[in-house]
This record gives sequence, C-alpha cells and structure tokens, in this order.
Amino acid sequence: MNPNRSFGLWKAIAFLTTVFFSIFFFVSCCDLYPPTVKTVSAKFTEGFFITATGQIISDGGADVTSCGLCLSLNPMPTISDIRKAAISAVNSEYTVYFTGLELCKTYYVRAYAINSEGVAYGDVISIVTSVTPSVKSTAVSLITKTEATLSAVINSLNSDTENWFEYWTMYGTVQRITAGTSNGSSDVTLSVKVSGLIPGTTYSFVAKSKNEYGETSGDTLTFETYAVVDYDGNLYHTVSYSGTYTRDYDGQKDVIFTVNQTWLKENFKGTHYANGDPIPNVANAGTWADLTTGAYCQYNNDSKIAEVYGNLYNWYVGADPRGLIIGWHTPTSYEFGDLGNYLADGVTPKAGPMMMETGTAHWINPSPYNPPTNSSGFTALPNGAFAQDKDTNNWVYMNLGESATFWTASPIGSINAMMVEISRDHCWLDIGAFYHKTIYCGLRLIKNG
Repeated sequence: MNPNRSFGLWKAIAFLTTVFFSIFFFVSCCDLYPPTVKTVSAKFTEGFFITATGQIISDGGADVTSCGLCLSLNPMPTISDIRKAAISAVNSEYTVYFTGLELCKTYYVRAYAINSEGVAYGDVISIVTSVTPSVKSTAVSLITKTEATLSAVINSLNSDTENWFEYWTMYGTVQRITAGTSNGSSDVTLSVKVSGLIPGTTYSFVAKSKNEYGETSGDTLTFETYAVVDYDGNLYHTVSYSGTYTRDYDGQKDVIFTVNQTWLKENFKGTHYANGDPIPNVANAGTWADLTTGAYCQYNNDSKIAEVYGNLYNWYVGADPRGLIIGWHTPTSYEFGDLGNYLADGVTPKAGPMMMETGTAHWINPSPYNPPTNSSGFTALPNGAFAQDKDTNNWVYMNLGESATFWTASPIGSINAMMVEISRDHCWLDIGAFYHKTIYCGLRLIKNG
C-alpha cells in the first residue's frame, strides 16, 4: 500500500471527526429548556395569610421572565388559578403572601417560573388555614352576694367551637361552667350566670374556647362578691383589718392596742332602718335645722350622685337604736382612731391618703404632697355634706369631690357630735371635729364585735 495515500486517508477521517463533534457541541450548547423551580415552604400565620417561598434552581438556558407561586383549593394549582408574582429574588429565592383566604380550608401551593421555553412548577405543598378561636374575657356584671354573670366576646372563625368559663378563689379548686358552642365569623358575646359563690370573696376567672385546631384563653380577670345587703337591697363589699400596734419604749416592745375590725367598703345608701322603718327624706333647710330625729337627703337631690357616694344623713340616723344593718353599727370616734393608728403606725392623721380612693375619677385635685394610695382598701370617696355656709348661714350642698365626711356614734352634749373628715387639701384623717347633729354627712358602718 502506498504510505502517502494511507496517511491522507487518516487525515481526512480526523478532519471529519473534528467537524462532527464541533457541530454536535454547538448544537448541544444552543438547546433551551423550561426553568427548574422548587417550592421551598408555605405556612399559615395568625394574621390570616399564607407566606410561601420558591426557588429557581435553573433558568433552562433562557431568561426567566416571571416567577412566583400559585394557590388553589384544587390539588394541582397552576398559573390559571390564584398566583402571586415575585417582585425580586435573592439568591434565586423569593417569597410572596396570599391574603383574603377562607378559614378552615385546605389550600395547595406550588412555585412556578416562566422563560421562553414554557412554564415549570415545583412540588405541591398543602396547607390548612386552621386557627383557634378568638376569645376576650369581659367585665363581670350582676354581682350579688352569691351570684355573678361572667361574659366573653368569642369569634369562632368559622369553626365548630366549644366555649366555657373557669373560675376559682385564691385557695380553692378551679370550677368550670359551660357556655355552649358557636360557629361563625363574627364576634358574639356569651354570658353565663354562676351561682353558689361565697359572699365577700375575690374570684379569678377566664373564658376559654376550643376547636379542632386547639384551645384559646382570654385574659384572667377578677371580681369580688358582695358581703352585706341592707334592707333596701343595696349591696356592699367589706374590708378587714387585723393586727397589733406596738411601739418601742426604752428598748422594750409595749403593746398599745390590737385591731380586729371589718368595715363596709362603700358608704351607706339605705333609706330604711334595719327593722324596715323608713328613714324620712327631708331636704327642707328650715325643717332640717330643727330635727332631733333621723333624716336623710341626697346631694343636690340627685339619685345618681347618691348611687356613687351614698346618701347624706343627720347624726340621729347613725345613732338610732334600730340600727341600719343587722350586725353592723356606726363606729365610735375610738374605732376610727384605732383604724387610723393601725394604718399609719400610730400617727392617725397620716392614715388619710391610705384610706382615699386613688386617681381623680372622684377626688378633684388631691394634694400632691400626700397623694392618695388607698393601700388600706378603705376607698374613701369625697361625698361632701349638706350644711350651713359659715359666711351666709344658708344651708348648701358643699365639697363634693373635695372632702369625705363620716359621722361617728360619739355625741358631744345634746347639740354636737364628732365627725371624721378627709380633705383633698391635706389628705389628713381628721377625727373628732365637732359638728351640729343636724348637718348631713356620710355613714360608713363597722361590723359588731
């Protein structure tokens, strides 16, 4: 064989092989495909929207013109269903949000990406728009000595919801009372009357709801049952004080006195004595000034004021042997003094701020030097008085919002008696001021024995 011809043949074969592979490589490099995309995550949040994330794995050799996620109630969502395009992608990952969803439904989410070669989808993720009910405990109403009505605002959020209240005392077991079932998307108020409560006791309570997705609790609130009722049906809370006051004399502890008292927490409002006899309502100044028997009036003859601050009475009401509530009496000046000493470490006047209601809902500009704290729970309100004006001698209603006044059972002769006063100007507990028995003041009763 001619060696030159053989060499030329091999050269031709090599050339053709090179051309073939060059063409194949060129054609391969120019092939385009739809993108590759991944559905990374999808979750439902308490804001009632779905947060979904996708990721572009490959652009398929062509620019991605759109990417995002699509959502449907059907198991295979496409861009023909609800879709949200991503505004931008960071490291090929993007996130979108779906709102306006139906609650308690199963939605399907998957990522998509589009280039010139078509649409690509990621895997499907299913997600349930499940939420626990919305619950808000509200203020207790219709409280008596042994009953109270518990209430709450419930939104079932379109789920079948079981509702109930739990209530308890500080050292008692938790009691449960059902409030029925609900289903809907609007707020509804549910109320339940609780009976068999202990008079004069503080209770805690909470509203709870439960659906198939979980349980929700409202805030824990408190209420206090009333302890005492008068002949007219007016209800009163109580506050108790118990302890021994001591002072150090020359290094030795000497017992000065022991306090064991229970007081009404509100001013007396009754219009009858304990046996049912009526207390006359007398507001005529001429008649009032000559009275030597019990009578009452209301500040400015306004029953709404009396509902808050109590009625105003002459001294004879509190001193009447018929009494005002069985088992209770008008305190003596000594009983007021014992309380003041117990509260203020033996300095009675300092007890005033400890006995005054806090804030300015009722007290008008109380002294900033001795601000009310009501640390004693006595909750004195500035009920004012009906008395003679010292300049004109005219009978006028005075000092509402400025002064708390209470009769004692302690007379000073046949004309005067001792009264207790707390003024907004200095906030002292002033015990033993002499006032004419005919003026109108408040009454705060103390338990016998």
